[in-house]
Amino acid sequence: MANITITGCDLGTGELTLSDRGHTNAKKKETIIWNLGKDCGVASIVEIGMKPSPPSTNIFSTPPHSLGASTNWSAVVSDTVAISSEYIYFIKWIPTTGGGTKICDPKISIIP
Repeated sequence: MANITITGCDLGTGELTLSDRGHTNAKKKETIIWNLGKDCGVASIVEIGMKPSPPSTNIFSTPPHSLGASTNWSAVVSDTVAISSEYIYFIKWIPTTGGGTKICDPKISIIP
């Protein structure tokens, strides 16, 4: 399982400080969990989705989704995705201070 923790945010740029420094290496069939760290400045994640450009590969058999009433999100990497595929994605989030949604653009690479 890959855990990606949001540990901070920049309200000016929309960038998030992520435990994986914005680049996760994942294996086939791996579950990926996004969670909010204590006092990270993020109230909630609104959406996690694939960016159309630059070229990105949909790597998930179960797409990113919220886990019930929690602030955590989860997805499962497909068992048929090609090694070296890259998922260029966005995290749309809401700051604890309000002021509308922000967007951050990390990526996930598939490794053997």
